[in-house]
Amino acid sequence: MPEHIRVLNKFEWLPPEKRPSRFPGPKPPRKPETRKPVFYVARDGDELYFVNGSAETLNSVSSSTGGCQTLDGGDDVMAVRSVDPLYLYENVKPGEAVKVEHYDPYWDCDFLLQIEDNVSSLSQGNKIFRVSGKGGVASTVLLWDTGEKGKYVDMEP
Repeated sequence: MPEHIRVLNKFEWLPPEKRPSRFPGPKPPRKPETRKPVFYVARDGDELYFVNGSAETLNSVSSSTGGCQTLDGGDDVMAVRSVDPLYLYENVKPGEAVKVEHYDPYWDCDFLLQIEDNVSSLSQGNKIFRVSGKGGVASTVLLWDTGEKGKYVDMEP
């Protein structure tokens, strides 16, 4: 069973215009980001955390790999194999981050990996977020306060 970790106020989301530059010299001008993330995932080394950026306590957050996609037979039919959640948390507080995945820097570096986060709350209802990345998922906004899904995020109602 994977290690379940809960931390409070460990991650702070910074809009892109306030993040430090990776290159020397002045940063080019950028339009300020006015939206705020409701839910996002944050990477801390080899671990990935789901962060509750909302003002409410979430009923539950569960996470799995989302299964794998295969081609069945010679008909080129895509089949998705689901898996049971590896992580399950209840009563996730505002500002709390919960561990949803751990990556191995050697074994996972060449694979396209996916996570599937299931979130249940009073205001948002039940939502499923899927996001993938090579070598693991990077820090990504899942849901904005405008109701928009994050870039490269698949969201089910």
